[in-house]
Amino acid sequence: MNIVAMAGLTVVIFAEKMFPRGERIAQGVGLALILSGILVMVVSAALLLNGTGV
Repeated sequence: MNIVAMAGLTVVIFAEKMFPRGERIAQGVGLALILSGILVMVVSAALLLNGTGV
C-alpha cells in the first residue's frame, strides 16, 4: 500500500475525531472521493472513445 495514501487517511481520520465539526469534515472528504471517482470514470471513458486507450 502507498505510504502517502496511508498518511493522508490518518490525517483525515485524526481531523474527524479531534475537531468539533468532524462530521462535516467526513462529509467533505466523502464528497471529494465521490467526485474524484466520477472524474476517473469520465476521463477513462473519454480516452476510450477517442481511441487512445488507457
